[in-house]
Amino acid sequence: MTKERELPPEEVDLAVCEIPGRIKVVFLWIGEGLQGDYEGPGDTPVLRTDVWDLRRDSPDDSATYSYATAMPAWLPPEVIKSVCEAMAFDVEKEDSWKRRVEQWTWTTEMEAWKIHKEKEGRGKRWGWWKE
Repeated sequence: MTKERELPPEEVDLAVCEIPGRIKVVFLWIGEGLQGDYEGPGDTPVLRTDVWDLRRDSPDDSATYSYATAMPAWLPPEVIKSVCEAMAFDVEKEDSWKRRVEQWTWTTEMEAWKIHKEKEGRGKRWGWWKE
C-alpha cells in the first residue's frame, strides 16, 4: 500500500506573484479534485489559480479569472512558485488574457517540474528571472 501524499492546508495562498500595476497570480488549494470536490484516495487534488488584471481591477476585488488547474496540490511550494512566476510573466505580455490563463491551467505535474528546473538554471525558456 502506498502512503498518501501530504496535502497543503486549504484556502491558504501557496504562491503569490505580482507585477505591480499589471497582474497578480495566486495558487491555492480549496479542496478540489479532478472531477469536482476532492474525494480522497483514487482522486487527484488539484490547485486553483486566481488571476487579477491590475490594469483595471483592484487586488481587493474578486479575481478577474479563477480556474481549477491540472496541477496536483502535493507539488512542493518552490515548484508552485516557479509556475506562478512563469505564468504571470507570460500572461501579462498578452493583449487578451482569458485564453492564455486557460492554457496555463492545463499545466501538468511533469510540466510544472520542467518549468521549475528551467528557472533553476537548466534552461532559459521564460526569462522572468533574468537580471
